[in-house]
Amino acid sequence: RQSPWLGRLSPWYQEGHYLARSTDGRPVVRPILPRDIASWPIESRLSLKVTASGDAAGTLRLEVPGTTGVDLARLLATARPDEQERQLQRWLASIMPSAQLQTLAIADRRTPLAPLVLTASVAIPGFMATDRNHLVAERFFSTPLIGEALGQPGLATYLRLPRRETPLLISPTYERSTVIVDFPANVARPIEAPRNFRRSASFGRIEQSFVWDDEAKRARLDRQRLMPLKRIPAREFAAFRDNAQAILQAGRNRLIVPLSAPTTTARVSTRD
Repeated sequence: RQSPWLGRLSPWYQEGHYLARSTDGRPVVRPILPRDIASWPIESRLSLKVTASGDAAGTLRLEVPGTTGVDLARLLATARPDEQERQLQRWLASIMPSAQLQTLAIADRRTPLAPLVLTASVAIPGFMATDRNHLVAERFFSTPLIGEALGQPGLATYLRLPRRETPLLISPTYERSTVIVDFPANVARPIEAPRNFRRSASFGRIEQSFVWDDEAKRARLDRQRLMPLKRIPAREFAAFRDNAQAILQAGRNRLIVPLSAPTTTARVSTRD
């Protein structure tokens, strides 16, 4: 199956133009249309099982398309296996400080433009703290899993200056991430969980969805960040800053799960 971005232009060509020849032979400048631009979303999926003591282990699958995947594949191709593992360990530590890489598999790429697919098994000692018969994650994946570790700027990056006198260039950022955590059978539904939200603005769309399955004792967090190449004029920076701060505040995820189960079960999700 051909990837949807294959053969399309890099996101960096958004709102660009190209030189073509008209039917009468004259050169003409034409705009690059949105349908000609690839989105190149980084796809990541983390599946974990957590113990009653708060330790976790599981699998991380990462799919990196486009030039990012090509560049990363070249880097890994020239590295020794131990260097590959050290690089991925650094990425893991940037999103899960206590994570330990156990194994790493790199899928064969059938064509030069095929996405790079990495699969790693990980162990995360102290993934959740234990506090008075509760499992607590003070920062439960407040950003998509891996994009920032690969160099994609997060929203907070653009807020380092409180005011601007020059335009701000938003880098094209496309990432979808899923985190699934299976809990012990004796836990109850969370007393605090990440919020669901969907924010659309001139600079893109950011979404988060959290679902708790009380029968399976499973938490699922989906995050999506779709931001095309965008130039923010200095006069519009204040509105951008306010939107970005609201998104960052909504995404400050905290998960608290009691370690004593109720007598009834149901499948629930958080809603705004």
